[in-house]
Amino acid sequence: MKSAYNQGKAPEFEMRHRLARAREAAGYSRAELAAAIDVSRNTITNAETGKTTPRKLMLNIWALACGVPVDWLITGIDPNGGDDDPDGGLLLPRMDSNHQPSDLAAFAQRKRRYGTLGPKTRHAA
Repeated sequence: MKSAYNQGKAPEFEMRHRLARAREAAGYSRAELAAAIDVSRNTITNAETGKTTPRKLMLNIWALACGVPVDWLITGIDPNGGDDDPDGGLLLPRMDSNHQPSDLAAFAQRKRRYGTLGPKTRHAA
């Protein structure tokens, strides 16, 4: 007889789940994160429900605002080799102390002004 603990398949956590977990761990509501990164609440909701997939720039801003590595948001793999907490949940990796809130403001300002990181980031095909 098989044990109930050995049956089934562990769920895969998709990017949308990691986006929500990062936001919640940072203590933001959807509206607060939206205000912090200068997007609509619907943008946050759509990303967290999987209705849309955020672009790389948005993922970078999200990661910076929530204090997690962008690679973790995208892949689910902690580039710093994070640890598990005692209750079995993955601890969110934190960014180093060099990342400041002013960095987030600069990202948001460039996004508002250019729609990207800057006027020279668009490449001709």
